[in-house]
Amino acid sequence: MTRNTKAFALVLICLLFDDVFGQQAAGNLVFCKKRRGEVGTYLANAEGRDLKRLMFLCGPEVSPRFSPDGKSILFSSVKGGKPSVYTASREGGDRKEICQGDQAAWSPDGSSIFFRRAGQIVQRVLASGEEKTVSPPAWKSCAFPDCSPDGKSVLFVAEVRGCVRLLVMTLEGKNQRSLADLSVGSPARWSPDGHRIAYSEGVHILVMSADGGWKYRLTTSGGVERDPAWSPDGTALVYCHAPTVNAGWSLCAAKADGTQARLLPKEDDVVSFFAPDWWGAKPVPGAPAAGVRASPRVSVWDIGESPAPVPGKYHEFLKKREGWNRVSGAPALQGGAVVESQRAFLVPGSKACPVLLSAKPVQQPTDVVEIIPVSEKGEEAPNVQSLNLASSDGEEAVIEMSSSTTGGERVRTSWRVSGACPYVQVSPVENAGGLRIRTPMKYVVIPDRFADDLVYEAAPYGGTRIWLPPAPLVLGLLGSGDNLLELACPSDGQTTDLLNDAGPGKPFSGAEIHFAKAPLIVGVLAGQRLWYEQRVNAKYERKRMNLNWEMPGPGTWRLAVRAEGRVYCDMFTDKESRRLDGKRLFLTEQEEFAGRVERALVYLYGRSSGTPLDQWTPVDLALDGMGVESFLRALDIDGLQSYRTAPRPTTWADIFDSLDSIRILYERGVEKKEEAFVAHLCDDMPAFLEGMDGRLDAFVTFTRHVAELGKNCERAAPQAQAFFAGIKPALDRLEDACKKGGKIAAATEALACAVQIKELTPKDMNDADKKKKFSELLEKISKAARGRADLIRDFRGAARELRDRTGMACVEHPELRAPAAKLRQLAQGVLRNRYYFEADWRGEPHRVAPYWLGSRPY
Repeated sequence: MTRNTKAFALVLICLLFDDVFGQQAAGNLVFCKKRRGEVGTYLANAEGRDLKRLMFLCGPEVSPRFSPDGKSILFSSVKGGKPSVYTASREGGDRKEICQGDQAAWSPDGSSIFFRRAGQIVQRVLASGEEKTVSPPAWKSCAFPDCSPDGKSVLFVAEVRGCVRLLVMTLEGKNQRSLADLSVGSPARWSPDGHRIAYSEGVHILVMSADGGWKYRLTTSGGVERDPAWSPDGTALVYCHAPTVNAGWSLCAAKADGTQARLLPKEDDVVSFFAPDWWGAKPVPGAPAAGVRASPRVSVWDIGESPAPVPGKYHEFLKKREGWNRVSGAPALQGGAVVESQRAFLVPGSKACPVLLSAKPVQQPTDVVEIIPVSEKGEEAPNVQSLNLASSDGEEAVIEMSSSTTGGERVRTSWRVSGACPYVQVSPVENAGGLRIRTPMKYVVIPDRFADDLVYEAAPYGGTRIWLPPAPLVLGLLGSGDNLLELACPSDGQTTDLLNDAGPGKPFSGAEIHFAKAPLIVGVLAGQRLWYEQRVNAKYERKRMNLNWEMPGPGTWRLAVRAEGRVYCDMFTDKESRRLDGKRLFLTEQEEFAGRVERALVYLYGRSSGTPLDQWTPVDLALDGMGVESFLRALDIDGLQSYRTAPRPTTWADIFDSLDSIRILYERGVEKKEEAFVAHLCDDMPAFLEGMDGRLDAFVTFTRHVAELGKNCERAAPQAQAFFAGIKPALDRLEDACKKGGKIAAATEALACAVQIKELTPKDMNDADKKKKFSELLEKISKAARGRADLIRDFRGAARELRDRTGMACVEHPELRAPAAKLRQLAQGVLRNRYYFEADWRGEPHRVAPYWLGSRPY
């Protein structure tokens, strides 16, 4: 992109920002911004432009705040290992340390501040330095104070009786009230008029009345939101938004009623924003509160008198809306209902099918799926007996349904629809074993970020039911690329079966998902080119192979290539240049597979920083439906994104970085001041090699456990012999790796070489013989490291193949589902928390440089 094009794009963004807010936003923003290699506090106008860096700061809780008159900035920084509160001028000068503490906020008149110290909230009068602890001593982990606009109350987060809560009380400690229970502590802010409070809960920002009487979710965006800050007049908010957990943050703004949410400008080299504050003209005293949610996001309609939906033409019923009558309160619904959110339709109790679910907008028959409750005995319960609206507050609605099997057995379920989300959360109430979902699915995919995706199509299987291994996410690819069905299983024991009873040559007819006494999430995503299939059937000879696919929009995408009977996967984003020629996708000469490529499958998986806020992805749906903690646990995000380090602290995080550093320093000549640094690098070698040997031991132990499980299975089930024949290639690879491991030389010689390098002086590099000796010593260490790294990669490839083959080999043998799940669990246990040198980027969208591994393990 040329400089002129970039400038034009920035101007266009700013004009659009002005347009959606009706006029140019007023005031100034102050926030922290992390660029590549630096973190600083910046001042900008309200559109996020005209940036000026005020200062470089240290510590996780900088939290800059404008003073009430806008002339000063309150912030925190770490000095000497301890956090302290400071003030500075609006230009970043005249910095003064006030006291120890962090997360500071002003009183409305600017005469005092509130801050956190030792897990308590403290008030300090600036003129006298007088301090008093505001929070009750019994409350633990108090954080994020904010003073009310009238100066009489303080809002903060604390742990009370084992729960994290948002609390408010007077400055004298009276009228203590809990406003909300929180899944994680994060900042909350009073509105300038004092009537509302914005806070983060789960992955979204909510706005509530100051007395806690009502609340609503601010936006309908996917992703993660936090750190809200009100505009000076209370009509808008600025906040931080991330594509998913553990991702970089962008700045966003939205009207206070939740409309017109959009991203603020962001430079390409910015990694993350955090802790914004907004200053400007104050609201007129006595003006009415502004920004309450404009209209309900969930509406409930009684369709008892309307024409019944016709199978195959459900989309026409939803588009026409004939005979629908809006209802409120909690009445019994006669003849069916429609629960309409901003992103989906749920139709329970119609005469055609117990439940219909569709994403919006509804365009074609594939947009609608049928859902039938199933009893604990596995029998369909299609006869709806009663339908009750348990609750409906404009933000979400809950329907309780009672249906019966053909034998008269009653099944009760509860259906929750959120106004912002394209899914329904279904909970078992009585005798509910699962849900049977009817919709043609050409492919079914289990995304696997530890190994390769499991891709199923109906043609190879002869049975009427396919038993999938347990998985937190199952995706059904619908229609011709514009629809995705998502089944999210947040709890252990929840499994999915595929229904293959449509006849030869037909796609899967649906799926059955099992409750296991816990809620399930069923969602439908609609959009242009959400997935794409290309039948290749061509010889791949490690040369570039172009695919007829162009990225339809920013996002995180997964590629599954089937070659020689196996599936190989990768993950990439719109920022990924390694696999994209502009927007066109290609297979490169670096691929690990060879032979005949049968098929390439591309599908939308998650967000990137450029994904439009109003677009939802499978990860958004899972994160919103499961909640942060269940999402992190079910998808093992820590195992994916946390790299392994040496068993003891090291200077660098990777042995090969350390070896390169030693080589470069000696080749250019070690200076006197660098001798201690070189000694540290040499002293790190034992820790690195010890860690690599420990990693090899873990793979050997894994291989032994797999062999033991295999023997037990073969004795227990006759079908196990065929099952283990299917995974034998992976077992053979593991055994071969174990044999190679037995031949790895001890690290003794390599460690002795490190000691000898440490004894060399800079002058020795002027001696040709000693310089040659240095190269030989370094090569011996490198050889020992490379041999271990290569073997670890061999083990990793075998463990990954075992996980893949196990997931495909069990599908026609339900009695082997448990051992297959155990094998896949064992494989995940050894694949998680890899060393950086193990590579294997199936679970991350791009290769990051080693110096982005996070904080050093000093």
